[in-house]
Amino acid sequence: RDLGGPAITVQDGVCGVLEEVLTAMLTDRSAQAPHERTWRNYRLYTELHCDRRAAEITEDRDACISALVKMETGLKEVSAAAYVKQAEEILLQEKSGSEGVTHPEMFLRAWSLQLWSEDADTCDQLMQPLIQGPLALASLDLLQQQSLTDFTRDFLRYLLQPAWMQTSILMGHAKRYFEDLSNGPGTSSGAAADFLRTLDADLRRYFCFVLLDFATCDPDLEEAGIARAVLVAQDMGLADVFAKLAADELKLGRRTLQRIQKNAESIVRQAETELAP
Repeated sequence: RDLGGPAITVQDGVCGVLEEVLTAMLTDRSAQAPHERTWRNYRLYTELHCDRRAAEITEDRDACISALVKMETGLKEVSAAAYVKQAEEILLQEKSGSEGVTHPEMFLRAWSLQLWSEDADTCDQLMQPLIQGPLALASLDLLQQQSLTDFTRDFLRYLLQPAWMQTSILMGHAKRYFEDLSNGPGTSSGAAADFLRTLDADLRRYFCFVLLDFATCDPDLEEAGIARAVLVAQDMGLADVFAKLAADELKLGRRTLQRIQKNAESIVRQAETELAP
């Protein structure tokens, strides 16, 4: 029977193959935390999609929610609407993501069915932060690692966008990050700031360290490289974190650093005139 839904179905065998691949990675001696996290997240999402398939077959979302809660609690009578309301109240306080290993918490499963019944196209996107929590350095899975790698590449393109920043030293250093790095506009500052706000403190510090790395890599740029990093940090909502790291890491006096921060725009304008190729 054709139940609709995505093109990749259980009948295609793709999901089964994927689970076998993830399990094989997890049992390999060289497996690391991201492999385990990827397997875990796959299992959690699989349960959510199984719940949806049950709702499609029965054509009764509330009955599925009630059945889930009855299995969890042993109650004989359950109001699906009341439980969904309770789940919503829990989610207003709970921001850390699921703690489940193979099954999400029951309130997340109920809320997923609620979102799916309202808009199947946006459900997965809305559930992702509820299942996985905020992007955190200690709990990245393989897909999140790839997303951060892609963002870092665009982040560097944005940082190196001014022609005077594209010195042989800086571009050579950038190639050590990404051998295939090419010139381009990179990400927009607004989109980058929105993304960076979803990261935990460790990942935000990581991007500030990237800024510091390039700010001081080419000594010929002198203060201009630091000034450019200051402005990028301001554009992307990292100003406070960057300022603290710069004060701790750079071999500059406090007054010198404060002067660069205060005059960053004029220093960069001067660099555009004097250093542009």
